[in-house]
Amino acid sequence: MSLTSGALQPPIPRQLPQDINGSAVHPSGTPDVANPSESAQTEPVMFNLAATNTSTLTTDELNQPSTPIAEHSAPEKSDRSSSTSSAATITTKDDEITSLKKAAEQGNAQAQYKLGVCYDNGDGVEINKEQAFAYFHKAAELGYANAQFNVGVMYDEGEGVEVNKEEAILWFQRAAEKGHVDAPFNLAVMYKLGDGVEVNKEKAFMWFRKAAELGSAEGQFKLSMCYENGDGVEVNKEKALEWLHKAAKLDDSGAQFSLGIKYDYGEGVEVDKEKAIFWYEKAARQDHLNGQFNLGLMYYEGVDVDVNKEKAFTWFYKAAEQGDLESQYRVAKMYAKGEGVKVDKEKAFTWFYKVAGQDDLYSQFTLGAMYSEGDEFKEDKEKALMRYRKAAEQGQVEAMNGLCEAYKEGQGVTKDLLLATYWFIKSRIKLIKDVVTVEDKDIQWLEYFRIALKNFTEFKNVHSILLNIPVAVENIPRIDAFIRSNSRIKILTLNCDSDLSDEHVAPLVEALKFNTHITQLVIKGEKRSKAVADQIEVLLTQNKDIAELRRYVKDHPLIFTADIPVDVVKILDKQIIVSYLRSGQTKEATRKAIDEFLMIARTTALANDSKTS
Repeated sequence: MSLTSGALQPPIPRQLPQDINGSAVHPSGTPDVANPSESAQTEPVMFNLAATNTSTLTTDELNQPSTPIAEHSAPEKSDRSSSTSSAATITTKDDEITSLKKAAEQGNAQAQYKLGVCYDNGDGVEINKEQAFAYFHKAAELGYANAQFNVGVMYDEGEGVEVNKEEAILWFQRAAEKGHVDAPFNLAVMYKLGDGVEVNKEKAFMWFRKAAELGSAEGQFKLSMCYENGDGVEVNKEKALEWLHKAAKLDDSGAQFSLGIKYDYGEGVEVDKEKAIFWYEKAARQDHLNGQFNLGLMYYEGVDVDVNKEKAFTWFYKAAEQGDLESQYRVAKMYAKGEGVKVDKEKAFTWFYKVAGQDDLYSQFTLGAMYSEGDEFKEDKEKALMRYRKAAEQGQVEAMNGLCEAYKEGQGVTKDLLLATYWFIKSRIKLIKDVVTVEDKDIQWLEYFRIALKNFTEFKNVHSILLNIPVAVENIPRIDAFIRSNSRIKILTLNCDSDLSDEHVAPLVEALKFNTHITQLVIKGEKRSKAVADQIEVLLTQNKDIAELRRYVKDHPLIFTADIPVDVVKILDKQIIVSYLRSGQTKEATRKAIDEFLMIARTTALANDSKTS
């Protein structure tokens, strides 16, 4: 039962799910990676307030008529610098606020809007969301598009005013009519998610299209996904690709990543790994987490590009810094092995520790191995045991093997061969459900297998043992004892490295006479006489009949209608079922003997009841 080191299977590059958000997730079949980090939220995120920087404001601007601002490209609150003119600027913030208030009182929508921004951001005044809303609302009533959008956002989020989704939709619509680029996007999101309104995919599509036509890169990307998935419109792969290209060219990182996927897998386009790398890198340079991961993976594995472990490490590291679980694990491994970076066991340990803190099974196991193997600065058998246990209890096979080794050798814990066997069996039935495979090096533990299978109820479904053993004189007695004493095993398979002679098989045949539960004995790699083969077949057939008759007794009507003691049933099993069949009686004759025995037992039970009463 030796400790085996675990290794990740190559992960599948991350792809877009079939949903409007376009954020990348692992396909369900990605091997050996637990709970990977996502790069984006699962639903599209609405744009926030359209804000401007009011650090300078000219007299000419205050006297300008109120005109809507047609474009707004930032998804978060953004600072917009006002244009300057040759007129003298206001040099102090107090004077600026005073001038803004004066202009606002005179009905200047731009001044009202800028005052709203000041109160919203605390620019020259204390933050006051109620005042910000009031000024935004005044400007909105005068038709100022950015103010209308911000009023919608504040109603939607409950900032400076109670949440009111209906009002939010109203003001988003007004801003959209003025050409505000983010308002239709937010409307689309609300209809898509049913946020304050009934879900309406057709209206969501309509507003995404409006946002896209106004030049919103995010709107173009979501419109592409609508065409791709048939959300609110018929599926149209050509239009989906067309809008995806537009969004990618406007530097939408999600669209760039999606284009990378399409060229990587040939979805609607010819497979072109160079273009896939081009778009992955575009997205990655904008901190798109899964773009960084896929780019790292392509450089690591040399997918239509020269293997470049240094570049792979760089991109994995960037994704790791954003919290991506698998990238953190890969960074740790690369530090440990010196791939693309100098070997640094301390940094490897730090990253493994970080990932393990998120309950990643492989990192728990690897930390256990590092503690166990005894890097000079970290040797700690007890901590190794703790890490192995944490991963093992969540089903990590290598960690189970590590626990087995720790209990077998007494590393960080009191030596306990039964618990060592427990974790050994757990690891084997994890690999092949309800089948324990025993290799040559483990044959000495067969006695503990018998005890563990009997004592641990979670192994109650283990009915099959596979022994991969060489022909060795010392192995036969162990197998003989195992067969005689284990009543739970029904299927026993021996894979031998050379032929078994009658001399080898004879003790196993004799043992089979004592174990009435084995109904299938497969001996591969044997050279036995027909007489021995026939003898085994007879015993196995009898065991099958015994199993059937035991079920017959269990379901027998007299068992339920008469108070027959358990001891009497045990006598029936041993002296009637087993004895009759082993002596060559037929199954029918044995069944008749069972009926007669139970009738006598019932009569005796009734007579005893009569005497007692």
